[in-house]
Amino acid sequence: MDKEILPYGYTIFRHDRDSRGGGVMIAVADSIQSNLIQLDYDIEMITVSLFNAHVSLSCLYIAPNSSEQYRHDTLKCLNRVVSDTSLSLVIGDFNSPDINWATLSASSPFSLSLCDFIFSHNLNQLVLRPTHVRGNILDLVLTNQNNRIDTIQVDDSVCSAHSDHSLILFSIGTNSKRVMKPNKRVIFDYTKADLDNLHSYLLGLHPPPACDVNSVWYFLKDSILMARSLFIPSVHRTPRTDPPWFTKEIRHSLKCLRSLHRRYHHHPTSHLSSRISSLESSTLTHISSAN
Repeated sequence: MDKEILPYGYTIFRHDRDSRGGGVMIAVADSIQSNLIQLDYDIEMITVSLFNAHVSLSCLYIAPNSSEQYRHDTLKCLNRVVSDTSLSLVIGDFNSPDINWATLSASSPFSLSLCDFIFSHNLNQLVLRPTHVRGNILDLVLTNQNNRIDTIQVDDSVCSAHSDHSLILFSIGTNSKRVMKPNKRVIFDYTKADLDNLHSYLLGLHPPPACDVNSVWYFLKDSILMARSLFIPSVHRTPRTDPPWFTKEIRHSLKCLRSLHRRYHHHPTSHLSSRISSLESSTLTHISSAN
């Protein structure tokens, strides 16, 4: 049945609705390594890991008449699949037309919870044009690395002809700079050296006859380095790229502060000002205790 939808050359991941019609689907070209991530709840959502788990892609649908428990389960699944390190993408029809994306504010309980989820994970919502014939933004693209997503296009041509929703087009950039891992450093533990064998090895060295001073120097240096590698244990350690006090919690707090300041710039309120002051105070406390 999958081949009736797409030709050969694609891996199809589907979650069909029990009733007639409906559901969600992700189609991945066979040339891209993909694996289905199992979710713990029976909701209309699929999550697939791509490119050796460097990208997670989730597709979901939330019906307008969904129960409070269904929406709660959806947010729990999203909390599980959105990563802090790799690229995470969540796309689908959230049916939350009351969200003001400029201020990340809303009126309904679920939309408020969704805004809190987006804020806490430092996500960006990239669709800024209406995606429904009634002029609402219902279909969203959420990501934690918006610099990896090329320009979003909302195609209205499919509306009325085949659907009351617009088509959303985007691509994932592959030309981002690769972060080079620092070289591991070798540390020798001289307190655990095999001194007896080291002493015997050095006493048995005999420089070649009739050598100039440079040749003798290189002979001694190479012999000592060889003795160190043979009789002194070593460990490999990766140097830290961040200072020791810059913890994961502090990094997350700073990201939240940037998001709050951005929201306050577009829509200044006393509530946001209070949250900024509180978060700044707690962040400074964390930094002071970490130093």
